[in-house]
Amino acid sequence: MKAIKTLLVLALLIVATNCTYAQLNDWLNKKKAEAKEKVNAKIEQKSSEGIDKAVTTPEKVVKKKLDKKKNKKEQTTEPVAEKSKTTAFENAASTDEVVIVTNINCQIGKLKIEELLRNIDAVNAANIDIETGKLYLFAGGNKEIYNAAVALICKNGFTADGKK
Repeated sequence: MKAIKTLLVLALLIVATNCTYAQLNDWLNKKKAEAKEKVNAKIEQKSSEGIDKAVTTPEKVVKKKLDKKKNKKEQTTEPVAEKSKTTAFENAASTDEVVIVTNINCQIGKLKIEELLRNIDAVNAANIDIETGKLYLFAGGNKEIYNAAVALICKNGFTADGKK
């Protein structure tokens, strides 16, 4: 009899242990699944934030650069450009005007090329009409300056008098 009682107690312990082990295993699997869900949600959130940042950052940079150029132009470029243009037209007899046909049709390209051309020593004035794509270059009729201007325009990705 004592042996049967011992076997029954032992059997109950084994059954109880098996139930507890199964419950514990189920609980652990549930926690693992929850942790995976949290990690995947965090990965998705970070990926989405990264994509949003990658999309909006260039827009912000371009807007900031445009605003900076606009402010700089308003402060310095416009009065100088107007003065240079007026001086060039007033001194047309002593300064030769060269017209170069370009494919520059945006404000950013216009500002960039005009600034680069004005940095050339012999250039008195450089004005681009983006509606017609014509560059009015005042450089005293110097053929070397004309060639340098065409090369500079082409180097920056535009065409000048049919040259790419």
